[in-house]
Amino acid sequence: MSSRTRRDEVYAAFESGDVKRSISAHLLDPSQFQHDEPTLSQGKYARPFVFGALDGLATLFALVAGSVGADLSAKSMLAVGVGNLIAGALGMGIGEYVSSKADRDVALREEARERWEVENNPEGEIYEMIAIYESKGLSRQDASLVASTLSKYPQFWIEHMMLTEIGMLPADKDENIVIGGIVMFVSFVLFGSVPLLSYYFLSFGGLSPFTIAVISSSTTLFILGAIKSRFVSKPPITGGVWMMVQGGLCAFSAYCLGDLINSFIASS
Repeated sequence: MSSRTRRDEVYAAFESGDVKRSISAHLLDPSQFQHDEPTLSQGKYARPFVFGALDGLATLFALVAGSVGADLSAKSMLAVGVGNLIAGALGMGIGEYVSSKADRDVALREEARERWEVENNPEGEIYEMIAIYESKGLSRQDASLVASTLSKYPQFWIEHMMLTEIGMLPADKDENIVIGGIVMFVSFVLFGSVPLLSYYFLSFGGLSPFTIAVISSSTTLFILGAIKSRFVSKPPITGGVWMMVQGGLCAFSAYCLGDLINSFIASS
């Protein structure tokens, strides 16, 4: 049992509709299971890594396919590919940093506003939350009890109001958003290199370079899709297949477009 997590049991019970299993999972001694309930700090760099990898791989896979369809020379393809790889990685890395910074700045501003209101108008905040609780179906008496109880714990009360009033999680002050951008950049370059490197440097079984690039890229897309599915608690096989199909469709579209443009130029 210790090799499974409590969250595994809870989700397995939900997927199978097993009420008894769900009750048992919630009543288990936490020491019997690894604790892996999601938190703000857990896996904060896994998301930019996986999404950077997927974007890099899909983008460069499509670029290689389009270049082959357009019948570009190997040198031209390499030059365009490397340029696209670095430019795309910089764009994704900087974008991750800017978006994360903006999200954190907004969260910090809202937290400061809520804290100021709690310190200067605590009764008004309680009254406001009572109204929100009542709008969600609580009676006036229960809403007052909940608000008066939670307001005794300032930090929890502030974070609770942020989530309830404006649907915003508190900022993770320990998160290094620069590292998040770097992780996105590195993962984009690392996995975006797969189609290029496999096209130029791998050879086996008499297969063409493009066939090798397709096999390596599709396999990597499947693996990344399976990993991504863990974030949304979906079957890894399904996630892997869908990601492989999506990447394949993008590459196929790029190949067809490149071939069409090449044919048009050749006939003009």
